[in-house]
Amino acid sequence: MTRVLVLDSENKNALAAIRSLGRHGLTVISGSSRRLTRGSLSRFSSGRVIYPSPEDEDAFVSSIIKSAETLGIDVVLPIGDATTRAASKHKAVIAQHAAVPVADWTAMQIASSKEETVAFAMRQGVQVPRTYDDKVAVKQFPVVVKRSLGAGGVRYVNDAAELERVDSNGAVIQDFIPGEGYGFFALFDRGRERAIFMHRRIREYPVTGGASTAAESLYDETLRDLGLRLLRALDWHGVAMVEFKKDSRDSQYKLMEINPKFWGSLDLAIVSGVDFPWLTVKMALGELDEDVTDYRVGVRFRWVFDDLMHLAARPSSFTDVMRDFRESVADDVSPDDVKPAIFDAAKTVGSLVTRAATGRLRRPHGDVRLPDSDASQDDTLARLSDFLAREFAQHQPRNVLDAGCGFDSARAGFPVPIEFKNACVVGIDISSSALDRNRLLDERIVGDLQTYPLPRNAFDVVVCWDVLEHLPRPYEALENLVASTRPGGLIILGLPNVLAVKSLVAKLTPYSFHVWAAATAFGAPRNPAEGGPIPTHLRLSLRPSRLVRFFEDQGLTVEYLAIYGPGRLSRALPRRWMRIAWRVTTAVAKIVSLGRAESERSEVIAILRTEASPQ
Repeated sequence: MTRVLVLDSENKNALAAIRSLGRHGLTVISGSSRRLTRGSLSRFSSGRVIYPSPEDEDAFVSSIIKSAETLGIDVVLPIGDATTRAASKHKAVIAQHAAVPVADWTAMQIASSKEETVAFAMRQGVQVPRTYDDKVAVKQFPVVVKRSLGAGGVRYVNDAAELERVDSNGAVIQDFIPGEGYGFFALFDRGRERAIFMHRRIREYPVTGGASTAAESLYDETLRDLGLRLLRALDWHGVAMVEFKKDSRDSQYKLMEINPKFWGSLDLAIVSGVDFPWLTVKMALGELDEDVTDYRVGVRFRWVFDDLMHLAARPSSFTDVMRDFRESVADDVSPDDVKPAIFDAAKTVGSLVTRAATGRLRRPHGDVRLPDSDASQDDTLARLSDFLAREFAQHQPRNVLDAGCGFDSARAGFPVPIEFKNACVVGIDISSSALDRNRLLDERIVGDLQTYPLPRNAFDVVVCWDVLEHLPRPYEALENLVASTRPGGLIILGLPNVLAVKSLVAKLTPYSFHVWAAATAFGAPRNPAEGGPIPTHLRLSLRPSRLVRFFEDQGLTVEYLAIYGPGRLSRALPRRWMRIAWRVTTAVAKIVSLGRAESERSEVIAILRTEASPQ
């Protein structure tokens, strides 16, 4: 029977490998430099080996060789950074006693060094965050300072004074990239891919950027091509993860790092149909006959105790976390292997207490402050105006849908000039009287955006401005609008940022208060038909991160996305008591939301493009 020594058994991905190989009937020995680990507690571990720290390479390699000889090990499977690097560097020696499926040292040095990876990726034409040679070169913030070798050592920096205090020796300094995390994973056999997999990160801990606590399998040709380009150019051997962020500002993948080993979210690939540990062992023994490139997409997986850390750090994710429990999403608590779960539960409690006591629970890597909304508003709207001007100069729309237009059209409330020359503008609204008063429309539809059967693939541009927050089922309306947009067409959305203080106040107060406040502070009419406040629902599901996920699920390309503020509301209020009341309200909202509430960035703009028809 094949015998495999799985190293770094303290790691959750090592436990995934131990379970995978054990369930395939292999004899698995768990190895670590620690005495008690989650992997050694697994019922699929037939024994354990304690070895010296891989930082002492000579002692480590000698110990591994001795264990291979004594225990009759066929394959040594390193999991962590240090063991993988040591195994690669001394591969020729270890391979005389057991197969060790890791990359050659030359490729490993490039992949395991973030500094080398950046230079290599740029030569391959893969986009990377702007990388600075030293602190003096940094002219804009926020930036990320991260250790060049291995995982961890990440620090977010928001200004020059803070950067000066950070130790950047042995680190790279890069621009912070906003957006969601994506991963390309592969098993290579001497430069040829034998198995591939991709996922997107749903939740993570630390919440500002860390390991996945929930993720979902997907397939994306662009992501695949970028990952394959890098690993083929490295003539890779063994497993690797190529990690990207999809920049929310331009929807382009930006390389974060190459992870030259088994990755933390390994469980998801296994349950989706790509059993990397099993495939790697078979390849190491020369028994892998078929490539694995097909797998189930849309599979979700969560790491229960890591996800509880995420929830503790970001309570606003409670609904999402609980939904995964209700929907029985796959997880790493295995009913037939419970001891590791007990170990993880105890470890999580200890970590929660320690991090909370030291103030490192929510932002252990530091906070990220994006540019102030007042300072960035003019730039935000200028970029929006430039984009629309270029778009309509090249593609003048012929059919436009003004969704929820009311009596004066969405264009009246749009923050930049927008004109549709020679276009047929169709308006839809639930109010026939409002439609009759609207003189900017060519055709009128009385109907509910959530249910009305709009014509499919009919409109070049769909505008939906300050409407979604008034609907009880906004995503049904969005699906309807997407279906009505022709392939390659644009959808222009505007709505409040539901995480802004102004939105939270609107959600938690009665409609009568909205009418009174608007009339008292700004002299607004009390009747909605005359321009007064309209009853609002402001679903928390309309938060920006959830919107972006919906856009991706619908196959939409985000051409433009901005969260901005039209200026400080406290300064716009006409009376002193109103300004004081608003400042107090903002302070209370910040405290109750644990700092999540946005004081100024109250508006969201998104411009989306539907998928073009195949040629």
